[in-house]
Amino acid sequence: MEFSFSKQAFPWCALLTAELGHVRLVKSESEDLVASLKLENGTIIRLNHVIARHLADASLRIPEKASEIDQWMEFSSNFLSSPCPCSACVASRKWACEVLNTHLALRTFMVAPQLTLADLAVWGALKLFGEVDPKLPHLARWFNFLDGQGAFRTVGGLLRSKMLARPSPSPAGTPSPAPGKKTPTPATAANALTAAPKMPRPPIVTPLGREIPLIPISPDLAFDPAKMGQFDIDLPGAEEGWVCTRFPPEPSGYLHIGHFKAAFLNQFYATRYKGRMIMRFDDTNPAKENAEFHQAIWEDMQTLRIVPSIVTHTSDYFDVFLRYCEQLLRAGKGYVDNTPQAQMQEERGAGIESRCRNQDVETNMRLWAMMQEGSEEGQKYCVRAKIDMQATNKALRDPVMYRVSLIPHPITKTKYKVYPSYDFACPIIDSIEGVTHALRTTEYHDRNEQYHWVQDALGLRRVCIYDFSRLNFVKSVMSKRRLKWFVDQGLVEGWDDPRFPTIRGMARRGLTIEALRLFIFEQGASKAINLQTWDKLWSINKKVIDPVAPRYTALTKAAAVPMEIADGPAEAEYRTVPKHRKNPTVGNKVVRYARRILLEQEDAALCQAGTEITLMNWGNCVVDEVVREGEAVVRMRGHLHLEGNPKDTQLKLTWLAEAEDLLPVKAVTFGHLITKDKIEEDEKFEDFVNHHSKEEVELLGDPSLRSLKKGDIIQLERKGFYFCDRAYTREQRPLVLHYIPDGHIEKEDKKAAAAK
Repeated sequence: MEFSFSKQAFPWCALLTAELGHVRLVKSESEDLVASLKLENGTIIRLNHVIARHLADASLRIPEKASEIDQWMEFSSNFLSSPCPCSACVASRKWACEVLNTHLALRTFMVAPQLTLADLAVWGALKLFGEVDPKLPHLARWFNFLDGQGAFRTVGGLLRSKMLARPSPSPAGTPSPAPGKKTPTPATAANALTAAPKMPRPPIVTPLGREIPLIPISPDLAFDPAKMGQFDIDLPGAEEGWVCTRFPPEPSGYLHIGHFKAAFLNQFYATRYKGRMIMRFDDTNPAKENAEFHQAIWEDMQTLRIVPSIVTHTSDYFDVFLRYCEQLLRAGKGYVDNTPQAQMQEERGAGIESRCRNQDVETNMRLWAMMQEGSEEGQKYCVRAKIDMQATNKALRDPVMYRVSLIPHPITKTKYKVYPSYDFACPIIDSIEGVTHALRTTEYHDRNEQYHWVQDALGLRRVCIYDFSRLNFVKSVMSKRRLKWFVDQGLVEGWDDPRFPTIRGMARRGLTIEALRLFIFEQGASKAINLQTWDKLWSINKKVIDPVAPRYTALTKAAAVPMEIADGPAEAEYRTVPKHRKNPTVGNKVVRYARRILLEQEDAALCQAGTEITLMNWGNCVVDEVVREGEAVVRMRGHLHLEGNPKDTQLKLTWLAEAEDLLPVKAVTFGHLITKDKIEEDEKFEDFVNHHSKEEVELLGDPSLRSLKKGDIIQLERKGFYFCDRAYTREQRPLVLHYIPDGHIEKEDKKAAAAK
């Protein structure tokens, strides 16, 4: 087939035809906005959006999104494709780009959670004009992400290359192909796009016979390269197509922000090197694990859009670990020990060898059999590696490799009575599952030597370890053991409490996944240990939600002050106003206007007779009378001055028309669970628990708040952003909103002090 194109139609059409196989691209003499496809039988098809839908791969044309895809393709043709430099066309393109920026604020792609024809058409139109204005951050993020993908990058390069010129005749003297041999396919744009990449090595197959496929390229890794932090670090010995990372959460609690950093880091490098990422449930301790945590972790991974190549369980390999433990004992590199735990810790600290260390192999094997049976005597023993009790690195002083537990395992139930430690299982499973780079936090650094000792002792392939810093925050607990303590003590609602750093807890406080990913990406893979403050994360979150959060009004119920507008409407009037003055795509709401309105007490206290104020969404008003009882204002009177200029007033106040159907709202503000920035090792975190970390205030809300659904994020005018934790119904009263921090430390400290 032969594809003829004009320059204007080239970008998105070239991307489309790249999927059709060997298509020869020829530049059209016409510079209009058309392209045509010449079939081998001579038939010429003029390409348009309708034909493109039929030619495109099924993944690019989602049936249920067909109308929306068509809309954006027409949009690109009507508002973005004209090269005319006149002021009207330039203004039209500028407006179109602003519309796109708003549309992409909370989206990775134009229409669906994947690439579609809409993305191809819009990107192709924008590409003709070079780079996207960085002042449009969401559009620029989307555009730069696509720009960096293989096919898009190739087509973008062709726009600047000689590929757009009509192919010139072969130079004189070019040898003819030998008889019987085909002429080599010319290096056209199409076959450049479809050229087969360098094939990776054969896929990894686990001992269970499950192939670990290539990890899909994640669209959510598209961020500003200037904000990559320390993520732009090369993994030692990494080879494209062969890198395999792993994320091994222990199902003993819910995922928190620290886990997300580890998962994100592993996905990033697997994607960067076109490799694989394994998600492995590290379920070797039945005393701490249950099915609830398994399910919660898997759901959180989907919420975070972390896409593993395969999901495994450490428990899948329990039989394998048993054989390797026996191999360790028979080789004299391990022994079975019944030293009490407290004594063992003391001996390891002092470098004193256990009395069981030098017992013969037969004794070790007999005791090992007793351990596997789970007998009363066998429960007193554990298996220890025989490394070096005099080592400076205390992690090498004969660590425990196996222990007995009679608690049923969530998956294997009562089949096994002995379970491997993380230190024994991790290096084995990493090696046999094909992991090339084990990314771990620096807290494991002292155990790296032990990790490689296990692999060497068992004759396994060594795995490269890369350390990165653990994520720590002020006045927070990140340990699952400590988080569980708060849950068990009833000091929080559960693992999804908004004061918890868990993924679900932070979501209930209004943190968006987009902000979380941006924050982690900026942190990078540095090994430097630092204590993070929460304000930066919440500042990023505000930038994400501010352009799209609808605006509503609510007043403090206990402090609402009535005001009579002398020339206000005798009967209630209703007008439609935008929910977001700067973003009309958010929609509209209905505002009620009446003669009697309500103001906030703190606003009313600033008013004096003769003061001109601005009532938001209404206009200027002159205060005629302020009645006080002590320092509190009890009522006010005034008259409208709508011809006044709102820019001339100092006070711009929120208000609600007084009525019986004002919505009951409970606004909840959360503080830190810990009162000290950092708990030292010799201190107990229980001594620094903040028992005043939650404040509830009753509000009277705009009746249009009835439309909110759980999970919606809004802004209450002059109060801040809020997350809808519980929608309003007659059965569930009131509406529950959680205050979303905005990164202003002084404001947060003030709110915390008020709550205390």
